[in-house]
Amino acid sequence: MAAAPHPEVLMLTSRRTAVAAFGYGRIDVPREYGTTWNCERDNLDMLRMSGPKLTRIHQVIGPVTAQNPASELAGIRRRAAALARRLDSSAGPVDIITQYVEPFIGAEVVRDFGVPSDDWDARIYRPTNIVLGLRESDDARDAIRAEWAGIYDYCHPLVEYRRRSTDHSVVSRSVTALHQAGFDDRQIGHVIATFLTGYPTPVPVLSACIAELLARPQALADCRRDPGGYAMALREIIRQNANFAYGSPRLITDDLPIRSGGGPELTIKAGTVVVPNVRRALNDPAEAADPETFNMTRPGISKFSLAYGTGPHRCPFVWRSFHWMLIGLEEFCRAHPGARLAYAGERTRGLLALPKGYWVTGLGTSGPGGPGGMSGMSGLAGHAEVALA
Repeated sequence: MAAAPHPEVLMLTSRRTAVAAFGYGRIDVPREYGTTWNCERDNLDMLRMSGPKLTRIHQVIGPVTAQNPASELAGIRRRAAALARRLDSSAGPVDIITQYVEPFIGAEVVRDFGVPSDDWDARIYRPTNIVLGLRESDDARDAIRAEWAGIYDYCHPLVEYRRRSTDHSVVSRSVTALHQAGFDDRQIGHVIATFLTGYPTPVPVLSACIAELLARPQALADCRRDPGGYAMALREIIRQNANFAYGSPRLITDDLPIRSGGGPELTIKAGTVVVPNVRRALNDPAEAADPETFNMTRPGISKFSLAYGTGPHRCPFVWRSFHWMLIGLEEFCRAHPGARLAYAGERTRGLLALPKGYWVTGLGTSGPGGPGGMSGMSGLAGHAEVALA
């Protein structure tokens, strides 16, 4: 059903209704939501494709993006460990975002894309920060539109080059698979543009996860005793914080009756634009008991989070992203048992909101307990802590 000219905008807050809101097709975002990243995109872009076409794309690239052979993971671990060992706070606190997380993720991204390392900042990371930022003026809309045009201009010739390439980068293999499945270069270019804007998202998530774990000395001590705990801690931090606070707006195509708790039934009319509140959904008491308490042994935490999307709009690189973050977290904590979170900078605004820096001390030291010893922020011991503001 076609959307009304000025559709109502509804914010969905529970996990069930958020799930229902994902997976619908093209939308025309109202002006008040037109200041964020999802509005200035070409109609061939993945976020504007129909569910069946997105499902087909997932089927084609799934075998490529899901591959994480042991040899590849070992290489990622070596690179993360080498970068972590170079950190030294003897001259003062070190910003782990700019000195560790951005260089680590950036190196893995350009490796996957098979592009020069200089492209990370100029063609991938900086544009992504602009289009994912919160903008509140028509001038900002023009800036976002121009940045999207630059992303498309970068990706379309990249597709042609990657299709002829004989390397084994993930993007080259994805382009080849999509081309063999019958997608043309323009369609593939828009798929790769979505890849490009999604690839840097582990930066804020990994940064926040390191800071959150440093703030929980007992949880970090448990991870050191049982290395499998790092994965559980990472999943719980993602659940509790949902660094992507909101899902992309979606258009309801059919009347959708929903009920919240014991309240009256609400029917969301066809043509309504819904904006899922992912953070609220992940902290719905009906889905996560005592959601404000940090609990890395929470039942069901081993499942992948709704923060990665669901249905046709689920992130196709969820496994690669998760492994980058997990390895980055493990190697940082392993290299610096004495690390302490000193302070965080002013928080930015946008879909990838996080402080402008996390400054850490105790880097390059063995910590109060020697190797494997623990330091952390005072007053936050145990597993019943409140997340960092």
